[in-house]
Amino acid sequence: MSGIAFSIFGVTYLLIFTSMIQKEVIYDSIAENIILDEVITPDRLEKKVTELKEDVLKQLAHCETNGVEEPDGFVRMDSNDFLSWGRYQYQRPTVQLYVKMFYGQDINNQRAGLIAWNLDKEISLDELTLKILFKDTGKSWGNWLNCGKKIGIEQQITLIKKLEQ
Repeated sequence: MSGIAFSIFGVTYLLIFTSMIQKEVIYDSIAENIILDEVITPDRLEKKVTELKEDVLKQLAHCETNGVEEPDGFVRMDSNDFLSWGRYQYQRPTVQLYVKMFYGQDINNQRAGLIAWNLDKEISLDELTLKILFKDTGKSWGNWLNCGKKIGIEQQITLIKKLEQ
C-alpha cells in the first residue's frame, strides 16, 4: 500500500493506493476529523486533477493581481521595466515564446497582448498557462517566481503530475 499526502487551505488530502482500489481520505486539520473515505475511480481521479489545476490557476491569478476586481484588465510595470498584462501578468515576449513553443505560431505584439488579456479567439489564456506549468520541461513556474513561492506552486505541480501518472 502506498499513498500521497498534500494540503490545500488547511485540509490535508491523502490518496491511498491499494492494488486495484484507490481510496481518498480527506483529513480536516482544523476540525480534526475525517470528512470522506471513498473509492476513487479513474474518472473521479481525472476530475480531481482538473479541480486541482483550476485551483492552482485561481491562486496564481489572485496573487499576481493582488485580488483586483477585474484581473483580466490589470496592467503594471514589472521589476524588469516591462509591462505585465492580465490575470497572470504575462509580458508580451513571454506570450510570444510560449505560443511558438506550444502552438508553432509566430505572433506579433498585438496578438500577444490579446492573449495576455484573454481576448484571443483561438488561444485560451488558461490553456496556455496550464501548458506552461504542466507541459514545459523546465521550472516554468519560475515565470511567476514570487507568487509561485508564496502559494507553493512547485509542490502543487509535483503532486498533480504524480496523480496524472
